[in-house]
Amino acid sequence: MHARVVIFENALKTESVEGLRKQTVEKLRESGSFPPVQGLLTLGDFSTGRRLMITFWESEADLKAANEIYERMSVPYPEARRVSLEAYEVIQHDGFPADRG
Repeated sequence: MHARVVIFENALKTESVEGLRKQTVEKLRESGSFPPVQGLLTLGDFSTGRRLMITFWESEADLKAANEIYERMSVPYPEARRVSLEAYEVIQHDGFPADRG
């Protein structure tokens, strides 16, 4: 499995988390046909406006194909800018239940 990690500045407004989810899904639908994504993790700091997005792909080829589509997409807001883009091979990915009670 491979991961694409991108960090944006000025990419969070005072919108709700649900609003951000809808915006992300709409952008993906507008962009074209992605290879099958294995997962998406978005982290945000509303106090600084930074957003970190990690997408997971089955293969390096899928990641590269998705990256070509991402490059054609616009940033979340006109004033937003991408400050980092990296790719990694996933070494460990463990899911934990939300309620361990």
